[in-house]
Amino acid sequence: MPYQHTCQSIGRVEKNKMATNHWVRDRVLNWLAIDPTKGATYLKERLEEEYHVKLSYWVVWDERKMALEELNGKWDDSFEHAEIPEEQLSFADPL
Repeated sequence: MPYQHTCQSIGRVEKNKMATNHWVRDRVLNWLAIDPTKGATYLKERLEEEYHVKLSYWVVWDERKMALEELNGKWDDSFEHAEIPEEQLSFADPL
């Protein structure tokens, strides 16, 4: 082959403009629904291998957190639904 093949389907995209935070979240959402214990490093490697893009660890870490919140709800919101007996509330508030 006299010329090197350099199209994006084969080569890595070093400075991608298409892999936004939302794009990353949409891709990892199904993977985390199956196994929510997968970490950002695993997800980053899988995305880079499957889509031939170079991603920041922190983008993947942040969007992993957002995807888990979408799947499970926000951690802070879970306290709104917790039923706490009135006796325990009186111990928490000294007034």
